[in-house]
Amino acid sequence: MSHVTSINDIVIKEEDLKVLPAVCEELGLTLNQGQSSYKWYGRWVNDYSAQDAAHLNGITPDMYGKCEHALSVPNNPTAYEVGVTKIADGTYRFAFDFWSGGHGLCKHIGAKGEKLYQTFNKHKALANAQKAGLKVKNIENSSTGKIKITLGPKFSTPFGGK
Repeated sequence: MSHVTSINDIVIKEEDLKVLPAVCEELGLTLNQGQSSYKWYGRWVNDYSAQDAAHLNGITPDMYGKCEHALSVPNNPTAYEVGVTKIADGTYRFAFDFWSGGHGLCKHIGAKGEKLYQTFNKHKALANAQKAGLKVKNIENSSTGKIKITLGPKFSTPFGGK
């Protein structure tokens, strides 16, 4: 069965792709840059139409299995992969088949990609903070799974001087 989903709340712009190495490192995945296909069930059988179904969110069934980059589980040749797929508006989406836990993929990214969602957004926020000249003071992971990032100025003058 094919249960290809996309994480609808993530819009990945070209400049956001630079955080993928850190995301993969944190999740224990391998980033395969330039890989043009990702592992999934292999054919669309029109058996998944929930709100997060890829075919309802810019990734048509003829695009299933196609990508610009892929995230894979090291040392697990049977695991499905996450495709970083470019859609018509020029942005990217994560697409993956979660059927049967993605044969090991979902242990790394969450049952419906929630760990991938959270980790990507964390690293995107950190990259944006760095770009803005801010330094990370603290990163807290709560028991509810939420992440709190405390930022501060990159440079400060001692004793409040100018």
